[in-house]
Amino acid sequence: MRKLAAAPLRHSWWGQLGLQLVLEQNGPPTSEDVLQRFVDGYNHQGVLVQSIFVLDALTGQWRQARTWGQFVTGKYQDAIAAALEEIRKHHERSGSPSS
Repeated sequence: MRKLAAAPLRHSWWGQLGLQLVLEQNGPPTSEDVLQRFVDGYNHQGVLVQSIFVLDALTGQWRQARTWGQFVTGKYQDAIAAALEEIRKHHERSGSPSS
């Protein structure tokens, strides 16, 4: 995935793009330990996966993994987490796992 995203950006400033991924699935979200394996632990001067969020569409439960770089992107990652938490609360209030 990283190579595909980086190919058209290879020799430009955009080659150091930081990605915040939000994935939705029907089922329990992957553990944070597993998600952590997919975020970049260091700056390799390419497209960086800085955070991954996984949402269970049926229950609203979610998990996340983040890497370094919180000074710049932390507020965006916090906003994603807050939005996912609102989805979880909506599911909880509705009492229906599929609403």
